[in-house]
Amino acid sequence: MRVIHKKLSALSSADVIEIASFQETEFCTIFHEVDFNRVASDVFRTEFAYKLVYNSDGKLIAMCPLHSIKDGSLRKSYSNPAIYDIRYGGWIYNRNEVSLQELIDHLQPSWRESLTYWSVPQIGEDDYSCIEQKREFQTGIIDLSVSLEDILQKCIAKKRRETIRSASRKGVVVDKLDQSNLDVFIEQCDFLKISVGLRPLPRSFFVKLARCYYAKKQMSAFVSKLGNDYLASGVIVGNKFMTHLWIAGKPENIPANVPRQDLLVWETIKWAKEQGSEYFDLCVVEQERLPNVARFKLGFSKNIVPFYCIRKSDLGYRMVAKTRKIFGSQ
Repeated sequence: MRVIHKKLSALSSADVIEIASFQETEFCTIFHEVDFNRVASDVFRTEFAYKLVYNSDGKLIAMCPLHSIKDGSLRKSYSNPAIYDIRYGGWIYNRNEVSLQELIDHLQPSWRESLTYWSVPQIGEDDYSCIEQKREFQTGIIDLSVSLEDILQKCIAKKRRETIRSASRKGVVVDKLDQSNLDVFIEQCDFLKISVGLRPLPRSFFVKLARCYYAKKQMSAFVSKLGNDYLASGVIVGNKFMTHLWIAGKPENIPANVPRQDLLVWETIKWAKEQGSEYFDLCVVEQERLPNVARFKLGFSKNIVPFYCIRKSDLGYRMVAKTRKIFGSQ
C-alpha cells in the first residue's frame, strides 16, 4: 500500500480523471469532489490536498480530502471544514483492498498539527463500530428508491403531510432559483446566520459552486413564497449517491401563521429523486443542541444514521495550544 499526499496545485488532468472515476464506484459525497474542494479552497484560503492510497498494482483504492489552515505556528487540518458548512468528508475506499482501521491509522497529524476528521453518514453497515476515540453525530436519511407516494405516506409524519397540504391550500408556492437570482437565497442565508450569531458565508462560495454544479444538476436553490412575500429558502447539493438539504435561509419579515418550510423541503426531496440520487440527507439532526430544528427534520424521516468525528493532535500542537491558553501568546 502506497500513500501519497497530493496538493490541489499538483493534480494533473489524469489525476482528476482518476479521482472522479474512483468516486463513481465508491459511496462518496459531493464534498469529496475535486470541483467542490477547489472552490472551497479558493474562497476560504485553505491549502487543499488529497491523501491518495494505491495498491501494489498502482490502482487507486482509497482517498481522503484534507483542508489545512495556518494558525501562527500551528496547523489545523480538516477532512472537511465543518466551520464552513462542509458537512462530510473522510476516507472513501474499496473495502476489498484495504480496511478502514488501516486508513485511520495512516491519517496522523504532523508536527504542531491538529486533525479533525469527519466521516460520511453510515447508511446500512456502520464501518466505524470498531474505531475507538470517536464522537458520534446523527443525520436523517430518506431512501429515494421507493415511490414518492411511499415517501409521503410511509416516511413523512402525518403532521408534516398535513402542513404540506395546508401550505398549498393557502397559496404557498415553491420556486426554483436560477443562477441569475441566487442572491435571493444568499440574502436570506446571511440574515439567518446573523440572527443566530454566526458569520455569513461569502457570496462567492455559492456563486462559484453554482457555476460548477447548476448545469450538472448537482445543485439547486429553492424559495417558498406567498404572493410577493418570501417565506424560506434553501440550497441542496449532491451526487448520484446522496443529495443533502444543505443550507437554509429566511427573510427578515415573514407573514404570520403561514407554513414556511414544509412544502419547500418536500419539493427538494422530489427534485433529488428526479435527479437519480439514492438517498436524501436532512443534513445533521442535533436533538439536544437544536431540538426544534431536530423535531422538524424528524417529521420527514425517523431513519436516523450515525456519522463520526475523530480529532487528533500531536504533542507539539498540544504544548503550544496550552501555552496560548495560559499566556495568550503565539
